[in-house]
Amino acid sequence: MAHYAEFGYYRDEYEGGIEKEADFKKCRRIAESYIDQYTLNRITDPETVPGLKDCTCEMTEAVFDVCYKDDGQVKKSETTDGYSVTYVTEVSDGTDWTALLGQKMYQICRRYLLHTGLLSRSLKC
Repeated sequence: MAHYAEFGYYRDEYEGGIEKEADFKKCRRIAESYIDQYTLNRITDPETVPGLKDCTCEMTEAVFDVCYKDDGQVKKSETTDGYSVTYVTEVSDGTDWTALLGQKMYQICRRYLLHTGLLSRSLKC
């Protein structure tokens, strides 16, 4: 299977922030599974889909941020004298991180791929 974006593109063209290629690959696998789910596996030639590489890169970073970076938490404030850290809470009551990740993935995918028709739910008979 051809991947939708390679680490070289991510690092050099997209200028992403994931430093280790192994981390990128692990998160890219998850991002690509979301893309395949949202597009109903209709991407046959990744090179012909405008925005797909950048979509994959941004979704890969979102996976990394939610799942691996600081356990998915963003620091809101930090004091060093008594060492206290407060984190921004993106997850509302009753919502877990997988629901948050799904929401982020769809928003990103929609921004890049909505105009391509790949997110259409209509089926050809």
